Amino acid sequence: MKVTTLLILMIYLPFFQSIVLAQPPMGTPVMAQPVIIDTVTEKITAIGTFEPEESVIIRSEIAGRITKLHFSEGEFINKNKILVNLESSEYEALLSESTTAVTLNQVNFERLRELVNKKLVSRKEYDESRAQLDESRARQTLDKVRLEKTKILAPFSGIIGLHNVSEGAYIQAGEDLVTLIDRSIVKLDFRIPEKYLSQIKIGQSINAQVDAYPKQTFTGKIYAFDVAVDAETRTLLLRARIPNAKNQLYPGMFARVSLVLGSRANAILVPELN
Repeated sequence: MKVTTLLILMIYLPFFQSIVLAQPPMGTPVMAQPVIIDTVTEKITAIGTFEPEESVIIRSEIAGRITKLHFSEGEFINKNKILVNLESSEYEALLSESTTAVTLNQVNFERLRELVNKKLVSRKEYDESRAQLDESRARQTLDKVRLEKTKILAPFSGIIGLHNVSEGAYIQAGEDLVTLIDRSIVKLDFRIPEKYLSQIKIGQSINAQVDAYPKQTFTGKIYAFDVAVDAETRTLLLRARIPNAKNQLYPGMFARVSLVLGSRANAILVPELN
């Protein structure tokens, strides 16, 4: 019986195979979606770092003892405000001495000028008197400059940082006293790949976001490029300015930068399938 069944299957197998092969294959299901006409914006993103508009470490040009500090840490300072007074009595005495010398040499010079016109003194004496007057005037000017340096002024308006000295301390010339920064406007440095250089121009707008204010976007404009592309990273350093009237942005902060390169209107967009 088993042999008979096997023979029947072998006889009819080609017949069943031809029936299966003759059936058309099942089609692939297709879903249709309407296209959308919209504007496509091309942009790039980068990582940036904020820098102050101006920053300087206040130092003294002369050695001396601090008699007065005219600022508090974190205080806003106007340009040309006195920040530090140094002991000035020695420089005042030197200026007084040189001023007296100028007065005396001026009188002698005037006297000799009258006498040389009358040919009562030699021209050499007259020239020597004039040289002494010029020398004393130069000394007086130098003493004035040194006395002025006992008052250290703010070179621009800004915010005072943490200071390293106190009243009564004796400082050396060139010693760091305090940092002054202007962050009413901040600079933002970031890099872009060199392939985008043709699409970048001065005055182009950028947007920046920082972790400290995740719901805010800060807007600025590119105002400078570096002079060369970095040979290792093949990127160019760009610099933008961003207004910082509320002093929310600090130098050194990390920022995510978005830069719009261009847009194309009436672009055909195909929505993604869910």
